[in-house]
Amino acid sequence: RYTGTNLSLSIYSTMGTTKHWITLALFGIVVMADMFRPFLSLSDVLLLATTSTITTTSQFSTNRTSIITYQWSTENNTDNGSLLNSSEPSAMPSNEERDDLLSQNRSIACKWSHDNSTNSNKDCQALLTSLICSKENNNQAPGGRRFLLFGDSTMGPNCLFKNLKNLLIEQGHSQISKVCSNRYSCQATTAERCHNNKLFGLDFPINNTWKPPDMENNAEGPKKYGLFHPFCSDCNGCASNLLLCNLQNATHKCQQQQHDNGDDVSANLEKKSKIPVHGGFITVQFARDVVMQSPEFGTTQENVAAFLNRTYNRPELVQDFGRPICVLTAGIHDAVIPGITKEKFLANVEWYLNLLHPQCKALIWIASTVPKTDRFEQKINVTKIWNDGVQEILERLPVLRGKVAFIDVFEASKRVHHQDNIHMSKEWYQRLASLIQTVATTPC
Repeated sequence: RYTGTNLSLSIYSTMGTTKHWITLALFGIVVMADMFRPFLSLSDVLLLATTSTITTTSQFSTNRTSIITYQWSTENNTDNGSLLNSSEPSAMPSNEERDDLLSQNRSIACKWSHDNSTNSNKDCQALLTSLICSKENNNQAPGGRRFLLFGDSTMGPNCLFKNLKNLLIEQGHSQISKVCSNRYSCQATTAERCHNNKLFGLDFPINNTWKPPDMENNAEGPKKYGLFHPFCSDCNGCASNLLLCNLQNATHKCQQQQHDNGDDVSANLEKKSKIPVHGGFITVQFARDVVMQSPEFGTTQENVAAFLNRTYNRPELVQDFGRPICVLTAGIHDAVIPGITKEKFLANVEWYLNLLHPQCKALIWIASTVPKTDRFEQKINVTKIWNDGVQEILERLPVLRGKVAFIDVFEASKRVHHQDNIHMSKEWYQRLASLIQTVATTPC
C-alpha cells in the first residue's frame, strides 16, 4: 500500500520456515521495484534489501502461513527513502486486508476426478471449503447455508440435482423447522418447462407478447422447443425446484445448532454433525436467453437475478441463512445457436456473472463435460476452448475476486461412460453430488 509518505507490502506464503525468508524477501523486493517504479529509486530498493525488518505470525493460518511485512517512509513522494524506526512494530494488515490479498493470489480452479478413492478430490474439497469459509469469515448464519444450482439438464432433476434434492428440499425443510422453530413457513415449489413466470412471481409482458431471441447479435436462446412455444424452455426435464420460505413469526429466532443431515450421497463418507442446508435448482439453460420475460426484463438471467434480489434475499432470509452459494454451468445449449462464436458465448457468460454475483455469497462454476462425439452441435475442441475461456473470466474479473471457484471436469469426463452425447453416467452425477454435499454441510 502506498499512502503518499508510507509504503508497505505484505507477502503471504505457506513456506513458514526460516530458511525461506530470504527467498520471500527477495521476491517482495522485486515485486515492489516493479510496482512502485514511479516512487522508488534503486537506492530505495537496496536500502530495503539491507535493512528491512521481517515480521512473521502464525495466527492467521493453521498451515504455518508467514506474513512478511515491509514498510518504509518517503518524504513528499521523493526518492529519499528511509526505513521507519526499527524499534516500532510494522503495521500488520487487518483480517479484511489479509483475506483480500489472499483471494487475489489463490488458485480458483481444481481438476475433479471420477475416482471414488478417499483422497481423489481432496484438492477440490479444500478449494470449495476455503472459498465458502472465507466468505463466512467465522460468522456462520444461525439457520445454516443455502445452495442453488443453475443450469440445464446436466445440472437438473434427472442428473446432478437428482442426487441433491433430498438434501436441499426434503431435509432442508425439516432442518429449518428444527433450527428456526416457527419463524418461517416454507414450501417446496416446482415449475415445469412453461410455468417459470408463475414460480418466480413474474407478470407477463403487455398482451403476453413474447419477444423472440436475437440469435445473430446476442447469441440468445432458446433454439428448439422454446423458440416455437413462448415462455417455455427447450429442456423438458429441467423443472425448477425450490424450497421457498416466508417469515411467519418475527418473534421467533433461528438458533445455531449441530444437526445431522442424514447419510451422504457417497457410501464411503462419514456420518457426522453437519451444517443445515437448503436451496434448490433453477433452470437457466443458456448464458443468455429470453425464455422468461416480464414487463421489466426481457431475459431469463435478468429476471432470475431480480427474483433473487427481491424475494430470495430478503433481509431476514440473508440474516438467518446468508446469501446462497450458487453452483452454475452453461455452454451445452449455447452450442446449438446458429453462428455463435467463442467471443459471443464468453461475452454472455461475463454478462450473466455480473448479474448473478451480487446475489450470491460465492459462485462455483462447473465446466462442461466432453461431448461423446463431434457428430452433433457440441464439439470436443470447442467445449474445451469455451471452458478455458470461462475460467479466464473468473480469474480476470475484479468483482469476482475471492468469490469464485472453477471445477474442471473436462478431462475426467473423457474416461467415463456417457448416457448420450452430453449426459454422463448415473455414477458420475452421484459422485459429483457427493463433493457438493460434503462441502455444503461441513462446518468451517
